[in-house]
Amino acid sequence: MLQNSYNSFPNYLNFLTSYIGGNHNEYPHFIVTKDGEIFQFLDETHISHISEIENFYKMSINIVLENNGYFTKVYEGDKEYFIDWIGNKTEQSDFIYKNYKTYNYWDSYTEIQLKSLSNLCTYLCDKYGIEKDIYSHNYTITELPDIRNFRGVLSRSNVHLKFLDLHDGFDHKLFRKYFLKEK
Repeated sequence: MLQNSYNSFPNYLNFLTSYIGGNHNEYPHFIVTKDGEIFQFLDETHISHISEIENFYKMSINIVLENNGYFTKVYEGDKEYFIDWIGNKTEQSDFIYKNYKTYNYWDSYTEIQLKSLSNLCTYLCDKYGIEKDIYSHNYTITELPDIRNFRGVLSRSNVHLKFLDLHDGFDHKLFRKYFLKEK
């Protein structure tokens, strides 16, 4: 199950240790940073509750991608700036502009991040006999009831409408190129 960190990697680690308070059931199995580094927090056989989707706890390996999610454009006088979902101002400017679930500005995923994710997914699919396939973004259980029987790679937004991750900034075509060796 793919999802976002909604924070930088250092801040996400701080969140796990301080807010979650060491409750390892709330940790992801893996995180893939924007630099393409992969960190493993839990053995893949350990049940993680981080996805917040009860029916998927026992059958998911949770992979978090370092990504800030959405940003909102704000004006202060004649000056324009952006704030993240927490309300922090950012100097970031490399947003992806796509209207998705009432938001327009999205953090980008990096190509090296997608390559590393592809390698990790390939490894896990081979190791556990997981179908080497991925649902494209924005399809959910309500739209595709057969998704419950899908045995490949899903994101949280595929499973429940309340989730924004993975958002439209995720380049499915590029990921499929690496993961499925599509042209």
